[in-house]
Amino acid sequence: VLRGAHRLPALASYCEGSGRTERASASSVRTSGFRGAVRSYSHAMEVPPDGGEPSVFGEWTTIAYESAGRSLKGYFVAPRGPGPFPGIVFHHGSGGVLAAAKPSIEALVAMGYAVFVAIRRGHNNNPGPLWESLITAPWGSPQMGPQLTAALAGECDDAVASLTWLRAQALIDAERVAMIGSSYGGVMVMLAAGRRAPFRAGVSFAGPSITWPDAPALQTVLLDAMG
Repeated sequence: VLRGAHRLPALASYCEGSGRTERASASSVRTSGFRGAVRSYSHAMEVPPDGGEPSVFGEWTTIAYESAGRSLKGYFVAPRGPGPFPGIVFHHGSGGVLAAAKPSIEALVAMGYAVFVAIRRGHNNNPGPLWESLITAPWGSPQMGPQLTAALAGECDDAVASLTWLRAQALIDAERVAMIGSSYGGVMVMLAAGRRAPFRAGVSFAGPSITWPDAPALQTVLLDAMG
């Protein structure tokens, strides 16, 4: 069982698509002294920062993972100690990794989880097409839905690849790995579950969010994934 999973609803959450930060009660989560509890994962592949993501993540280890022939970057942070730790792949929303995500990630590490903040194709200066560039039909049109689902299916390839990377690390208990995401990151969790990807638990905050009423094709895909 994933330690601390019952406390996940107390975490701060955020809605990246709207740019708003929405905080739930986190009084039970103690993050004081967090910096001293975090270790750098020196065995990961280092990649130089390119300014495509918030500087608040600069203290964490930047790594590269492979997906669909691309080298994609992300961040890895783990508690102090030898491990192995239960792991979480943390998926950002449609706007890429935002600084608003950091408090939630810190809370997860303080609970004892190692967290991989996986950045998908096209986001935060990663190579590959950004999902928006693949939507050529008018928003909300019958043609838009299939284009959006195809774009997000491509990003789900990256989500599954990031899960593979995390489970392969020596610090991680590969049998206790979860996926968490907000907005389109929550969609990644649902799509990966539909593929029967090997993770123990999934949490989707806001799922497709405001996109839901505009894309019946995405509704169908996500309901099938959860079936």
